[in-house]
Amino acid sequence: MKRLRILILLFIVILCVPLGYFIMRTLYSLAQEEKSELRYFSETLFNEIEQELAVWVRNEESRAVDEYNYLVEDMSTTIKRSPLSKPPEQPFILGYFQNNPDGSFQSPYIQQGGVISEIDASMIKQLKNLNSKFNQKRYQVPLPSEYQPVLETKLKEPKAQTEFSEKYLARSRKSSDSLGQKQKRVESIRMEQALNIAQQEMYSAKEEKETILSSKVSSDKLDKTDRMNESWTGIHDQTLQVEVDSMQSVFIDNECIYIFRRIAMRNQIYRQGCIIQINPFLVYLSQKYFDHQPMSQFTHMVFVVADGQKEMGVIHSGIHFSTPVFEVHRIFPRPFSFLRARLTCASIPPSSGRMTLQWMIFILAGVIVIGLVAIYHSAWKVMELSHRRSQFVSSVTHELKTPLTNIRMYIEMLEQGIATTHEREQQYYHILSSECQRLSRLIYNVLDFSKLEKKQIKLNWNEGKFDEVIDEVEEIMTPKLQKEGFTFDVNQTLSVPFWYDREIMVQVLMNMIENSIKFGKHSPEKKITLSIVEKGKWIEIHLSDTGPGIANFALKKVFEDFYRVDPLAKTSGTGIGLAFVRKLIHACGGKVRAENNTGAGCSIIVMLPKIHHP
Repeated sequence: MKRLRILILLFIVILCVPLGYFIMRTLYSLAQEEKSELRYFSETLFNEIEQELAVWVRNEESRAVDEYNYLVEDMSTTIKRSPLSKPPEQPFILGYFQNNPDGSFQSPYIQQGGVISEIDASMIKQLKNLNSKFNQKRYQVPLPSEYQPVLETKLKEPKAQTEFSEKYLARSRKSSDSLGQKQKRVESIRMEQALNIAQQEMYSAKEEKETILSSKVSSDKLDKTDRMNESWTGIHDQTLQVEVDSMQSVFIDNECIYIFRRIAMRNQIYRQGCIIQINPFLVYLSQKYFDHQPMSQFTHMVFVVADGQKEMGVIHSGIHFSTPVFEVHRIFPRPFSFLRARLTCASIPPSSGRMTLQWMIFILAGVIVIGLVAIYHSAWKVMELSHRRSQFVSSVTHELKTPLTNIRMYIEMLEQGIATTHEREQQYYHILSSECQRLSRLIYNVLDFSKLEKKQIKLNWNEGKFDEVIDEVEEIMTPKLQKEGFTFDVNQTLSVPFWYDREIMVQVLMNMIENSIKFGKHSPEKKITLSIVEKGKWIEIHLSDTGPGIANFALKKVFEDFYRVDPLAKTSGTGIGLAFVRKLIHACGGKVRAENNTGAGCSIIVMLPKIHHP
């Protein structure tokens, strides 16, 4: 048995090590797939934001250079209102304006002569104030060509072994360092457009000239303004080449960012763009792209506007985590290089295959455990049965040897004439007959037991009230009962006959009575009671004794082949008595069980069907 345990343990190790490795690798791969899937959709969300910003930047770059004036002239020389003169569509844009070379303010919301359109006057005042602040910084703003690529400043992220998207699409698109044009372009404009661009500058020069004349002071400023006005006269039929640079951004203050382009015309730099309000911009991005998404239920999104390392605005959305296990960053390209996004997650949602895999693991583990237990139990049963058979052979040898020894002894005594009287001689003959019957019963039991195992026994059905069975058993067993000092009581209350095999029932009762005599001969009270009663569709035969009883754990095992409660006990026996009874009763379509009595002893209950059709 020890060797069997070692072999089963070795089998478990050989089976579980590769299986455990396979399960761990599968779970790890599945976790990587789940992480890559979340990363893919997070990047898709960031790409959607970047795409909208790119569209917005391209729209701004494609604007006509004179749209920052209230009135514009199209190709058919039709004067119309600038599309920028209306309130901005995006909620985060405060307004549009142009910063002239001399630092003056020009806006599409102000008509010629200083008349303000339907835009709130307080907003115009705020834009003028921001223009003044920008004048203090505009010479510190680097040219777009001086910017470092955004890719060099992006946070490094760990790359999964197998990205979710790489199974289906190759990574052909590389991240760009700019959302719009990367280099300045040269554009031809009509003189009318150029005049619209410089309208505020010319208007300021005219005001300055009037101020100088009213003060009756001659100076170089008057000559300068005259030369500026003269340079714009008489050239309406000409075209000009202007350089339009890519969009760039600069922080005006802690709440506003100026996104603009440089227009180089006649050796002068004009800056055209709009003011983005930081907090409304972050709220807009969060509400449009994240708050309504399903991933907001299990992830946390942070949008940050930063000037270098200094955070100017932050907004948090979703579920906050103290220790996230997943994180994706994005720093957006120029001119939105100030915008950063970070998505984190503490528990990555499981894929649909994870639950199936877990169930399969549990089922597989259960099957393996049950299989190993069944193998161990079967092997243990086989070994135990083999051990019982070995004990059975030894017990049968002993049981056969005892009556044969007695027979041989009494035959020798008769041959030697030790029985001097006729009565003594008859006593010896009676003992020889009893021992021969004992030997015959033992041999017949073993033979019948073998037939029952091979299912070769034939039944002879008879209908009766069981009286002839009781009479035969009493006739055979009374001498032994009297010899061992047992009393035998019968209580038979049957009202109707039933079908049974007479010979089988005689064997059953004799085995049960011999079993009670064997184990109860040392009890203080020696009594065996046979009761036969009707219970519904069954006839119950109770054989009760006053012996030591049966241990509770062995009440069912005593009917197993070759089983003995205490193999080392001094009580003789083969271990097939009750097993033989069980096989005989089952062959008759009945049941058998053992119960301990309330007092001393136990009862063997045999149940036979009342109605039988042989």
